[in-house]
Amino acid sequence: MKKSHVKKTLFFSAFMVLCYIPNANSQNKFPSTGNTGIGTRSPARPLEIESATAPIIRLQSKEEGVKSRGYLEYYDSNSRLGYIGFPSSSNNSLYITNDLGNIIVPKGRFGVGTTSPSRQMEVYNASTPIMSLRSNRAGAQGRGYLEYKNRNGRMGYVGFPNDTNNMYLRNDIGNVLIPAGKVGIGTSNPGAYKLAVNGSIRAKECVIETGWSDFVFEADYELRSLEEVETYIAENGHLPEIPSAEEVVKNGVKLGEMDSKLLMKIEELTLYVIALQKEIEELKRSKK
Repeated sequence: MKKSHVKKTLFFSAFMVLCYIPNANSQNKFPSTGNTGIGTRSPARPLEIESATAPIIRLQSKEEGVKSRGYLEYYDSNSRLGYIGFPSSSNNSLYITNDLGNIIVPKGRFGVGTTSPSRQMEVYNASTPIMSLRSNRAGAQGRGYLEYKNRNGRMGYVGFPNDTNNMYLRNDIGNVLIPAGKVGIGTSNPGAYKLAVNGSIRAKECVIETGWSDFVFEADYELRSLEEVETYIAENGHLPEIPSAEEVVKNGVKLGEMDSKLLMKIEELTLYVIALQKEIEELKRSKK
């Protein structure tokens, strides 16, 4: 082989090697038209990446820990639209930010703390609280609430909708129902009661469904004599069928039951008065 031919071959080989040596300022340039495919020969978008395994795209920083920043930015012809990734060097938080509008999940389900959400949005946590709503205002101005809507408007809400520090539970179109469980107001232990209130209750009307005491007026009712009542009071310090003061302090009073017992005593008194009136009338007739 001629020396000139050998020299040309060596020169061309060296040139090709130099072309493939990485350069700090080197860039890959693509035409302004057409599509680019990675892992596919028929890209349908300006850039399409296809892979049989995951992850398809990997962003890796040379830094470690919280210093390792990296994110994908979305731009239009004027400015940034938003980004997704780790933009901060002060924490390890993943950011999903839309600088101009909303973040929308049009299909599928959204899970927080779970990989298998059973609803459109499901939040799971092994400890409490599961969800936290926090306002950037302090005191009574720290408003926030959960609102429930249908296609026509708001159905109701729960939370703090104004500056009064009062919590609201409101249904704008129906009732507020608690179909199971118990409710404690001023107490964390309602005990055996469906509603336990440790404090005073104010109401314009209270309807209590209970039994009544009209059996006192039935013909077979055995009315104690006044002598028997007197003996019972002397021995026990209270009326028959009526709880003592000690029992009331210990157990309280069941309003429906107590109203029925008080009516029972009023009806018994009525029978005593009727009997006394008959005796008076009989004495009047005997003196004539």
